[in-house]
Amino acid sequence: MVKAHHGRGREAESRRCARMVAVHSAANYYAWDIIYPHYECLMLPNLQEIVGQVWTGTARAACRYEGQMAERTFENAFLEYFQPL
Repeated sequence: MVKAHHGRGREAESRRCARMVAVHSAANYYAWDIIYPHYECLMLPNLQEIVGQVWTGTARAACRYEGQMAERTFENAFLEYFQPL
């Protein structure tokens, strides 16, 4: 879907609109068992910007640390905010 939409970039250039996509971090998609082609998205020739998303719901997802599953909002949010950089 992203590829199809951004493939029309030449048409959009005449209208001066930005071509961007908003995504969560790779770690977040892994934790939620979602497959997203981050690299393919980066290679789209007409893509101008990628916006990293962090939501409270995704940051509050339980994760395993030292064998314990628990909600670690600060740690998850920190990883999500800085991973897209």
